[in-house]
Amino acid sequence: MALLETFKSALAALEPGPSLAVGVSGGVDSICLMHLCAQAGLHPLVVHLDHGLRPESAREGEEVARQAATLGLTFSGRCLKLPAGPNLAQRAREARLAVWDSLAVDHVLLAHHLDDQAETVIDRLARGASTRGLSGIPARRGKLLRPLLGVRRDELLAFARAQGLSWMEDPSNRKGTRGAIRHRVLPALTERRPGAAAAIARSARLMAQDEDLLSGLAAQLLGPQGIDAQAFSQAHPALQRRALVLLVERSRGHSREVSAAWLDAATTHLDGTKGVLELGDGWRLVGGDGLLRCLPAPPTQRDLRRGRWGLWSLDATASVTLRPYRPGERIGARRVVDLLREGGVPVSLRPYHPIVEVADQRWLAGLAFEGQDPKGIQVRLQPDPQASPRGGGPYLWTL
Repeated sequence: MALLETFKSALAALEPGPSLAVGVSGGVDSICLMHLCAQAGLHPLVVHLDHGLRPESAREGEEVARQAATLGLTFSGRCLKLPAGPNLAQRAREARLAVWDSLAVDHVLLAHHLDDQAETVIDRLARGASTRGLSGIPARRGKLLRPLLGVRRDELLAFARAQGLSWMEDPSNRKGTRGAIRHRVLPALTERRPGAAAAIARSARLMAQDEDLLSGLAAQLLGPQGIDAQAFSQAHPALQRRALVLLVERSRGHSREVSAAWLDAATTHLDGTKGVLELGDGWRLVGGDGLLRCLPAPPTQRDLRRGRWGLWSLDATASVTLRPYRPGERIGARRVVDLLREGGVPVSLRPYHPIVEVADQRWLAGLAFEGQDPKGIQVRLQPDPQASPRGGGPYLWTL
């Protein structure tokens, strides 16, 4: 069958014998994906996620479990129990991604198809997305694979009917902006422009290629300690914006709060000598010392034996106190601020540089020490690349 061959072709590049899971909601697309796996001789773990938002969702999980059993596939049901409130769609997506990431498998197969791709691009276009957003849903990202991304919904429906499959429709698919795009906008567009969904998906693939090229060029603006301000000021705005997104992702692990307005402000008002632009949840873009850095909120005093303190990692043989320096503080006859400056610590990073205390002993990590009667506590501090004076570390001392 043509659909089965398309499915096999999409997985042909995988390494031999990968461990797989397949996400199955109970809708026609994911039910088809599960049956295609079985017909291709694969034995994935079937995972159903119940968001806990509709009374009938438990019955959908039972139906998926029943069909998985008939195919000889192992089933795992997870209830996410999402509370009602703002940003529900985003929270649901993050909860799903957390589950997929936690699975001890090489790949998770998801059933997004060509119509999903077209709907995503239309929705993002209406939101004013850049080429990154208009690239749509990736066929592969990390362990997530979408082998049906080039398949029309009508093809899946035809397959399901020919196979005599049963599925359940999620009534929420007809609600909200996405429901309007699916049931009114895209059909009206297709009536005027036959093949519109496939054409939109093709545009997404082309924009993804453009985005890969531009992001690669933008990555050249990033160094281990941040973005070089001079190179940034001379770069094309398209590269500036991408470099900022890459910086935030590298520093924070994601770029969800990076809006078009924030990028406009960052490219207009900041330079490498001064300025702070808040990002959210304590994170900020900071200009100084010829660099642009993305930094979390400065850390506060904390007792710790092993773990993270701001931009530093600690490993000690006993608990010690870590804190930022205090205004006017001295170690011996020297002001701490002078020691930090002479040690090459930029102004923007000084609130992140730890002072380690045990009893009456103080160690300005890597730079200065004051105290008597050591307790024999061995301390190892490793700064992140952007936080390290002289680009060094780890720093060792016995207090």
